[in-house]
Formats: sequence, structure tokens, C-alpha cells
Amino acid sequence: MINDLNELQQKGLTVSTFTERLYFAFDLIAGDNLAAHDLAGFQKNFNNSHFCKMCYVSYEYKSIPVTNISFLLRTQISHEIHLKQVLQSNISVCDINGTSDLSNLIAFHPVKSLPFDVMHDYSERVCMITVNSILKAFSARRILTYAQIESRLEDFKYGQNDESNKPPVTKQKHLTNNHIAGSASQKLLLFQLLPVIFSDVIDRLTDILPIYICLREIVSIVFATKIRKSWLAYLKILTIT
Repeated sequence: MINDLNELQQKGLTVSTFTERLYFAFDLIAGDNLAAHDLAGFQKNFNNSHFCKMCYVSYEYKSIPVTNISFLLRTQISHEIHLKQVLQSNISVCDINGTSDLSNLIAFHPVKSLPFDVMHDYSERVCMITVNSILKAFSARRILTYAQIESRLEDFKYGQNDESNKPPVTKQKHLTNNHIAGSASQKLLLFQLLPVIFSDVIDRLTDILPIYICLREIVSIVFATKIRKSWLAYLKILTIT
């Protein structure tokens, strides 16, 4: 496969409907975090050491805001230095286990060619942490009971475009266990429609609502089908707000 992909980049492909030869360029490989770490030659364990494939932040600092800690980004040069140490000692260094299976693919490098997994990082992780916090706050502050929360989620009428992704009802046990059920698309839809479902009471969460609004802005950019380079400065401001 690697040879075929390289040949497409170097020699191109002739298609009868075109008068000129088509050449291809490799950009990136999209996949979930586990698959990306496997392809990159990183450890497939996110619960210790330097778990991030983009930087050297250690696991003990994972819950601290990035504005309060200092860490280095992974670079192609630093990766090659650590990889050389791994190959010489046969011991993992900075969570690098060995050479990537795609190391011979032209233009591929583990540090730059494997983007983050937005499905797991956002839809199933940070968005659900926020939803869970909001729903539990309704109950803790006696704005709504768990029964009322469940009823609203169950009775909400989804539009024609959203009906196929209607999430399962979130019950008290899900909130207690910090685990909201549903697929990634269902969870993302719940996150997006939360202010609509609870439109009459969401404004009473004056401390949590700004966090939701900020995250909503981040999600709108991260999940955009096209991104303007001019948005990146705004995205950076949002992520450190």
C-alpha cells in the first residue's frame, strides 16, 4: 500500500477523461486516538507518561489549564531524536514505542500527519462533561428535579433533520455515574440543543452558562467543514479564556 501511495505522488495516474496526468499529494490520516497512536508508533495508553501525540505534557498535569503550566510541543526533530533512543535501547521514550508503519510514506510524519480525534475528544468527552454538569446543577440548585429533567429530554420534539440522531433519555443514574448514553452524533446533538430544551431555565446557571457558550463557539469552529485561517486567532483566545 505504501508503495502504491508513493507511486501516485511521484508518477501520478492517467485517467481517460482527462488530457493531463493526475498527481496526488498526501496530507493527513484521520482516525480515532487509539488508531492514530498505533499508526504513529506511540504507546496505546492514555493514562500515564506523555500521553499526547502533539506535545510533551505529562499525565499528572492533564487537568490543569494550559495557561497555568509550561510544556514543549513535539517536533519532527525531537521525535527523531527520541525515536533513535528507542531503537538503540528498546525502551519507550516519551511514549514513543518505535518506528511508524507509515514512516516510508512520502510527506508523512507522526507529529504532523495525525490530527486530533474530535469525535472522542469533543462529542464524547468535553461536551458531555459540560452537559452533565449543567443537568446536575439544575437538580442541585433546585431548579428542576431529576424527574423533570428526564421528562423534558424524553418529550422534546426533534426536527426532521435531527430525528435520526435523537439521543436516548438521560436518567438520574447516568448523571450520577457521569456517563450519558448515546452515540457520538447523538451526544453532540444533545449538547447543541441543550439551551433549546431548557430555554426557560438555562439563564439561571450564570456561572456555568458562559463556559457552555465558549465551548459552543469552539465546537462550531472545530466541526466546521471549512475553516478560514483568520479564525485560528479567535479559536486560540477561546481555548484559553
